[in-house]
Amino acid sequence: MSATQTATPGKTTTWQVDPAHTHVEFAVRHLMISTVRGRFSDVADVDKYPTMTFTGRRIEHPSRDTNQYRVVGDLTLHGVTKEILLDVTLEGLIFVWLTPKLSRRVE
Repeated sequence: MSATQTATPGKTTTWQVDPAHTHVEFAVRHLMISTVRGRFSDVADVDKYPTMTFTGRRIEHPSRDTNQYRVVGDLTLHGVTKEILLDVTLEGLIFVWLTPKLSRRVE
């Protein structure tokens, strides 16, 4: 499985996603009295339609006092694309320090 991220306009990055550690879930409010939850793999007929794509358009941060964000983008399922809004929570940050490998050659 792979995912594609557009970090800046015109630049696209493809990630390899580990299916053993990744899943896409949904939650739908029903009559404002209950929430139905599930996984797309349970209802999306993944054998017939194995690909789902999301292209992010923008990230909104409505309040600087929270770690809640909104990601707006286009979701394509079964060949149909619609704009959706995803409510996301920033769980934390990981900083990766890269140290260049130096080669010193003495002659």
